[in-house]
Amino acid sequence: EVDRTDAALRTLLPMIPGTKYFRFNPVDERCDVELDETEAGLLQGLTDATDEYVARNDAGFAECCAALRVGSGDVDGDGDGGADASAAAI
Repeated sequence: EVDRTDAALRTLLPMIPGTKYFRFNPVDERCDVELDETEAGLLQGLTDATDEYVARNDAGFAECCAALRVGSGDVDGDGDGGADASAAAI
């Protein structure tokens, strides 16, 4: 069960220094569509819900992306695997 896994990770991961855990879990009735949905109104609702969720959680997404870049060695996010003067802004 996802919620139990989330609770276990939030409890145990603080014991591992430097570990970061991110959970993005949009809850919006407009997201309750089938994978093969084609009705334009429902798809627009899904798009709107997604845009709103991303806007509300922008800081969390930015933090997650920064952690992934650091883990990959690409701390400045330019794809070359290194850091430059802009890396301090992340």
